[in-house]
Amino acid sequence: MLPRMSRALYRLLLRLHPVEFRELFGEEMQWIFEEAAGKWSVTSLIVDASVSLARQLLIRSNLWKWVVAGVAGIVPLLLAFGSFLFADRPLGR
Repeated sequence: MLPRMSRALYRLLLRLHPVEFRELFGEEMQWIFEEAAGKWSVTSLIVDASVSLARQLLIRSNLWKWVVAGVAGIVPLLLAFGSFLFADRPLGR
């Protein structure tokens, strides 16, 4: 038998998902939780729902565009100037 707190926490995480996502996958996610909770760790299922929530909020908020732009801007700088950062120091110091 699952602890009520784990089930309540999982349901809360599902409710925090965007409405469109919940309408498509909410019942299925709840069913998977009920079926898998005896076989898998409840913690792993809650972590999975948390990651899903973070991913949905990131994608739907268009924040992902800023993240990609930031990474795309930093990588060339590191490639261009990173070789100079350690050039003045001898190895082993």
